[in-house]
Amino acid sequence: MNNPAASSGVSTTLLDASIAPRGGELHPQRLKGENMTKAEFVAKLAEKSELKKSEAEKAVNAFLETVTEALKAGDKVVFTGFGSFEVTERAAKEGRNPSTGEKIQIKATKAPKFKAGKGLKDAVA
Repeated sequence: MNNPAASSGVSTTLLDASIAPRGGELHPQRLKGENMTKAEFVAKLAEKSELKKSEAEKAVNAFLETVTEALKAGDKVVFTGFGSFEVTERAAKEGRNPSTGEKIQIKATKAPKFKAGKGLKDAVA
């Protein structure tokens, strides 16, 4: 049985059919402000785009892989009006061990960053 929730690591016990819309869809009724899971996102995308859930899941996975590969290559991914993904470099710095107070060196690192565009900011304001 090919369950998108199971393949994405989402616990299906959280997707109780008693609170799900008719047909036992993967996206249960949620309170405002709760996190949307990947399975819920895939189901919503399938519904809006009139794709099968398996096709929507492939599209989401392809999107995530493409953004990841671009960031690994040092590229910035820009969706005008929505936002951009990029990698930022954090310099090495000195910190303190909170248990002992001892000074420690924190290594330089790279971290992914998302910056919301004007259209997205205006939409959620």
